[in-house]
Amino acid sequence: MRATTTLLENNRIMLTVEIDDAEMDEAMDAAAKVLSKQVSVRAFARARSQERPDRQYRRHFGSAH
Repeated sequence: MRATTTLLENNRIMLTVEIDDAEMDEAMDAAAKVLSKQVSVRAFARARSQERPDRQYRRHFGSAH
């Protein structure tokens, strides 16, 4: 991860963050694991599915990158 700051006028700062794909995938997997324990998704049959719940949540919510 790389972060840079740029000073703007009126005491403001612009923060630019760059994250590589591997790091982003790892963070998305971690977030999906947490969400799969906290959020219930409709039309979601845990008993019938062989797929891990965190993978189902990631597929349901999609990917931002």
